[in-house]
Amino acid sequence: TELDKSLVEVIADPILHLIRNAVDHGQETPEERRAAGKPEVGKVWLRAFHEGNSVIIEVEDDGRGIDPEKIKKKAIEKGIINPE
Repeated sequence: TELDKSLVEVIADPILHLIRNAVDHGQETPEERRAAGKPEVGKVWLRAFHEGNSVIIEVEDDGRGIDPEKIKKKAIEKGIINPE
C-alpha cells in the first residue's frame, strides 16, 4: 500500500506509539509465554491495505491481550467515564 509522504509524516508517531504499546504492555516475558504454551519470542504485525477510498492500518500482537478492568480504571482516573 502506497501512502503520500505528507500522510506518512502525520501518522508515523501514532503508529510507532501503537507498536511500542504492543511490545511494552502486550508481550509477556519468555517465562510467561512458555507457561502459556506460546513460543518464547512474541510477534507484532503491522498491516496496511486499501479498503474502498480508505487505507486501513492494523497493529496486532500475540501477547496477553487487553485487560478491560485496567482500561476502565484508567478511564475513570482520567475522567473519561464515571464509575457508574
